[in-house]
Amino acid sequence: MTAPGNVDVVWYGTTATGEPNGVCGTLVSQSPCTDSSGTPDGFPDYTASNAPAWNVYLAQSTNALSPTPTFKQVVANATPTHYGEVCTNGLVCGSSDRSLLDYISVAVDCNGLAHIVYGGNTKAQEAAGETFVHAANQTGGSALAPPAACAIPVP
Repeated sequence: MTAPGNVDVVWYGTTATGEPNGVCGTLVSQSPCTDSSGTPDGFPDYTASNAPAWNVYLAQSTNALSPTPTFKQVVANATPTHYGEVCTNGLVCGSSDRSLLDYISVAVDCNGLAHIVYGGNTKAQEAAGETFVHAANQTGGSALAPPAACAIPVP
């Protein structure tokens, strides 16, 4: 934990709109998603030419407890980390893509800089059933207050 009001938030994001799971319903009864007019609304599989690209995003604030907090948002990885569907239903993903699991985390070092670890795969890696751990490290910009543990001398 750093100072009150300091926060880093990370997530997988895409510019595409629609249902990221690719399917709607329950684990027992899933079907393609549609919007209110009946138009297909689910993300295509990673093999499709129009599969949306996903990146990792970081939003950082040093005044999150303020009545009007401000956040700076950046894309944390230069190239997409995933394509197509992303399951947001946890263990009940059904036929949706669960290759990223629930693996994304952020920590702050003694300089107040963010370090993100996340799962990712290219189209070829996903075809092979592979997911890899990636890291993104903040190297510039504003920093948060260092965690309190950084003030404790190392014996």
